[in-house]
Amino acid sequence: MTTTTAQRISLQSPEYLCCSVPHLLGFHPVDSAVLLWLVDGVIELAQRIDLPASNHDREPWLDAVWGHQAAPRADEVLVVLVPPATVPPATDPQVALTEVGAWIADTARRRGPVLRDVIVLDHDRWRSLLCTDLTCCPPAGNPINAMVRAEVAAEFAYVGSAPLPARANVLAAFDTDPMGVAEVMATGVLARGPVQACRLEPWRDRMLANLLDWVAQPNAADPAHRCAHLLRALRDIRVRDTLLWEIGHVDRESLMRSQGQLARLMRMAPPGDVAPVATCVGLCAWLLGDGVRAATAAQLALTDDPSYRMALILQASVQAGLPPSEWQRAMAGLSREICRHGDQGGDANPEDDAL
Repeated sequence: MTTTTAQRISLQSPEYLCCSVPHLLGFHPVDSAVLLWLVDGVIELAQRIDLPASNHDREPWLDAVWGHQAAPRADEVLVVLVPPATVPPATDPQVALTEVGAWIADTARRRGPVLRDVIVLDHDRWRSLLCTDLTCCPPAGNPINAMVRAEVAAEFAYVGSAPLPARANVLAAFDTDPMGVAEVMATGVLARGPVQACRLEPWRDRMLANLLDWVAQPNAADPAHRCAHLLRALRDIRVRDTLLWEIGHVDRESLMRSQGQLARLMRMAPPGDVAPVATCVGLCAWLLGDGVRAATAAQLALTDDPSYRMALILQASVQAGLPPSEWQRAMAGLSREICRHGDQGGDANPEDDAL
């Protein structure tokens, strides 16, 4: 989900873990169960799910939690329960959280993996539901040390992870920019017909070079005319696949720059041109371990084009809880040449997905 150093600091203690959860998710959760599935002591997946609405939802909720692909691979799981921001009068959220914690403990005993801890995080206080020592974990919880919070924030800031106030803020960051869309459409570039066959390969090479130069620039503001050309280029499967191959072979910092640039381009994409760029944004997010943004981008792509194959693959991978390493393993079997020219070389049908 983050760099190895940040993962280590997350797992130092329950207090460090509670401070790390917003950074691991990208936002501050409420009314949530956050499960960290561990393989050999390393976070394989950070999974967030809404708390069950009632006891009647117990079995479907547990099936949804344990349905992730990470569950059978993990050897340990850590759980953090966060109550709703507001609760009905005369309702004690701690009782409900304790019951959910008991469900999780029972399921872990039956299905595995080993349950390391179940922690309740309520504002700035935490307590373990597995600890029976009231001097260690009193019912009111333990206050989170401000120095621990600052240390965790500094470590995650180093790897570029700044949590947003709420999940809604993550989604809002992908909202369409109506003025940008209008400016892109006004260029007329996206209304042009297909590139002539005799010019197709040089055009692909030129647009790839343009895209790779552009995604490497942090916070670059580009004129609508250039954005229109980039969106038109991403319609081409060979261009898109080769860009994704390149993105899959860069370091984390470069990947974050690429995601930021592509997300800005996505907000300026008119209907009909959202799917390719949104899919690229989602792949970047998935490789960064950001399931929320990956799922959001995949949904935006499928809203634009319900049959867009790469977005369907991305959505299924995120929903199944597949780790980014799955994409990296898939990419290891492909050369740049295959992405650029297809399995047989030469032109590929632009309707076929190579990856």
